[in-house]
Amino acid sequence: MATPDPRDARIAELERLLSAALARIVEQDVRIAELEARLRSTSRNSSKPPSSDPPGTLPRKSEPTGRKPGGQPGHKGSKRELLPPDRVSEVVAV
Repeated sequence: MATPDPRDARIAELERLLSAALARIVEQDVRIAELEARLRSTSRNSSKPPSSDPPGTLPRKSEPTGRKPGGQPGHKGSKRELLPPDRVSEVVAV
């Protein structure tokens, strides 16, 4: 009967430690990639509001539509109708 070699036990222990360390490295690589992706997200490429962007981020520039500001031609205006004079209690000249 041969006596067990202590070097074989040490080699087996080191192989177990190595496989555990490699598994942990893979887990950490996945976590690092996820955190780096989260760092790169801004309001431009996610559903986050612009106020959550880091300082120094340039604001979005909207594309010009070609329309002038204000009411557009052909649009029916809306305004508050004046009351008839018999329903007014006081008139102030401005």
